[in-house]
Amino acid sequence: MDTSINNSRIFLTGSTGYIGRYLLIGLLKHNFRVNALIRSRNKVRQTANLKIFYGDLADQKNIKLATGDVAIIIHLAASLNVYEDGLLKKTNIDGLKKILLELDDNPTVKRFIFASTVDVKVRKNDYSASKINGEILVKRLCNKKSIDYVIVRLGNVYGGAEGGMIKGIIDLIKKNNWKSSVLYYLLGTKTLRLIEINDLVTQLIDIAENRNIKNQTIEIAGQKRTIKQIVDSLKKKEVISKLPKFNFFAPIFFYFWELAGRIMKKADLLIYLNTEK
Repeated sequence: MDTSINNSRIFLTGSTGYIGRYLLIGLLKHNFRVNALIRSRNKVRQTANLKIFYGDLADQKNIKLATGDVAIIIHLAASLNVYEDGLLKKTNIDGLKKILLELDDNPTVKRFIFASTVDVKVRKNDYSASKINGEILVKRLCNKKSIDYVIVRLGNVYGGAEGGMIKGIIDLIKKNNWKSSVLYYLLGTKTLRLIEINDLVTQLIDIAENRNIKNQTIEIAGQKRTIKQIVDSLKKKEVISKLPKFNFFAPIFFYFWELAGRIMKKADLLIYLNTEK
């Protein structure tokens, strides 16, 4: 591995999100210098190796300033909405375009690492569609500008203080209501690709460090596990005390719940898990 690249400066988006918070800590521990674009002035403190730029992906001026002296861009920031509500286009497409626009006149950027999702292969929803379009945009511009790119398709992240996907499942099961019945009995055969947050960060840093990893798409995800397998394992480990009760009316409740979600352009964990092909 080429560790000399560690002295490079990185532009990191999404640095206050679930993955971004852990990745930012990891990058700084590996002696990377980081330019972080954040929206809140109270979430991150500037240090010797960390420059903070306040704004979002609509802020072309700060994006220009934040990318002016970097060698690597790691783009994590994204809207996670399953349904199109304007945020997907504004953040996942238009926001990405604003970053890519700065590559036209920037001679310092040598690598672009774009966070996509394994959902582009296994799910059909507006979020995964936005990531497919994002992959196309990154490849097209990076090839045009001879910039090395790595597209990382991330699995379902869990762990850390937030808990991620596993915590969401645990919280639903513990309620032992119609939603838990839907999760276990109706959606139990759905598969997830779980990846622990610290393992994910380690692999992302390895990709940032290794210049030989370039112009390719990489999956960072574990083996497929069904929701039922995950829940049964949690029960066996006594993380949860009992399995949910079967509710005959749960599928009916869920039908109307999902219909309301589509109309209101909102989705919870159950609806997300049901958007599989």
